[in-house]
Amino acid sequence: MNYYIDSFFKNYSNFSGRCSRKYFWIVLLITILILSIVSLPYFHLKSGDIIQLVYSLFAGIVWLINIIPLISLFSRRVHDVDYSFWYILVPGFNLYILFLAFFFHGTDGPNNFGDEYSDLE
Repeated sequence: MNYYIDSFFKNYSNFSGRCSRKYFWIVLLITILILSIVSLPYFHLKSGDIIQLVYSLFAGIVWLINIIPLISLFSRRVHDVDYSFWYILVPGFNLYILFLAFFFHGTDGPNNFGDEYSDLE
């Protein structure tokens, strides 16, 4: 949980630097869990009900709050495998970069995007 809290308060909009694979997966899985829990009741509410509208607004706000930290997290993880985050916009090549970022260890030592990270950034 410290990784998740750290991601939101220390690295909320930090698009530079690097993050480890462990840090990335912990924060990503906690975020997916939180967003799933927040979104689950939406499907059990009656359509057209005022409660569904209020809950939809609440869930939308929670999703929007998580967008910037997730993009920041992806950016730092892609930097760890020594690619610029802008390569994500290149069709086809973006799948290769995401595959590297999700499953492979980053470069050892300093790379173009900074020094090697500590265990908890």
